[in-house]
Amino acid sequence: MKRFIKIVFAFIALGTFALMFSSSVTAVNLTDEQMVEHDLSLVTVPDTAIISFPVAVKSPYGSQFKWSSSDEAVLEFMDGWFVVKRPSEEDAVVTVTVEVSRGEVSDIREFEVLVPAGETITRTFTITYLNVSEEEVAGLKKEYKLGEASFDLEAPIETGGKVFIGWFLDEDLTEEVTRVKVGTQGDLTFYAKWDVPATYKVVHYGEALEDGEYVVLETETFDSFVGREAIAEPLEFEGFTYAADHDLEVLEGVVPEEGILELKVYYTRNVYEVTFDTQGGSEIDPLTVKYGEVIEAPVPPTKVGYEFDGWNVEFPYEVKGDVTVTASWKAALVDYKVVYYGEKLDGTYEVVEEVFGKELTGTELTLTPDETFEGFEYFEHEDEVATQVIAADGTSEFAFYYKRL
Repeated sequence: MKRFIKIVFAFIALGTFALMFSSSVTAVNLTDEQMVEHDLSLVTVPDTAIISFPVAVKSPYGSQFKWSSSDEAVLEFMDGWFVVKRPSEEDAVVTVTVEVSRGEVSDIREFEVLVPAGETITRTFTITYLNVSEEEVAGLKKEYKLGEASFDLEAPIETGGKVFIGWFLDEDLTEEVTRVKVGTQGDLTFYAKWDVPATYKVVHYGEALEDGEYVVLETETFDSFVGREAIAEPLEFEGFTYAADHDLEVLEGVVPEEGILELKVYYTRNVYEVTFDTQGGSEIDPLTVKYGEVIEAPVPPTKVGYEFDGWNVEFPYEVKGDVTVTASWKAALVDYKVVYYGEKLDGTYEVVEEVFGKELTGTELTLTPDETFEGFEYFEHEDEVATQVIAADGTSEFAFYYKRL
């Protein structure tokens, strides 16, 4: 009975002390030394302890408290309490020290606490775990005693692919708890929060070549958990551009417990220009086509003095970007003319004969005056044209002159 009375008295005294320290105190003209001294004068601990007890950890002046024990196997400070672990054979006297500091000023006070040998019978409280199976909490702590040392909550066994997130004090899983501190009283209920594995899909749709429909470009499958938010990220596809704010897009959602969340990303098909470089031939209008569209060769262009020799790409041609298609040509046989001039009696010249021939466009051709005319003799006239490059339009003309004998 005496021991019980001492325990009750200790709690009352310490409760009064804690209340006193929680009151607002204004330090008027007090030095740091005086405030530390005053804090120490208010601190008290029980002379005898058979059950864990709290101690002051807050100062009305903002001083810092540091507690220590000469024998932590009997009295151990944790979470603002001294946890009592009574020896089994002999009583123990433990020195408890508190250091109060404020800035560079500090002081200590020591107390001797008798911890009688024996066992203290205290009330036992139950611990209930919800949102779990018996298998998952088979090895977990199911009860605790008043004054028991603080302990961390253990994680349950993860089954069925679930991932344990933590323990919570409320059914809505908003107030997480990881530790039961010494001094806690009453039955406890903890709610488990789990992540349940699930998958979701992100389907990327690209605009088809015809009808404005969309086809699947790629489907991604991601691992996640039920209730988690999922966000789709656009990808890069050759020939397509992400269509932001498409009417059918679904870029985010919550992974459901049943069914599969499908997010949707849309892309428009790029449009490119095909131009034709005819290299001096007749013009061909450019084409505007979509990525992946296959085009046929246009009507071949024409070019005076040349024969069309094809394009630098092979048709049918699949368009995958802006492109310039270039024509190639080969020289054609074109006409040229050789004019022979003979001297008239008045010293001027007239055409005596015209001869026509053919040669490839662009050929540099040199001729010699092989013709002979009775009464005339060839000579090198200043207007003679014996060498020239054959014009594509067939207008090349050679000229040789003969003087009268």
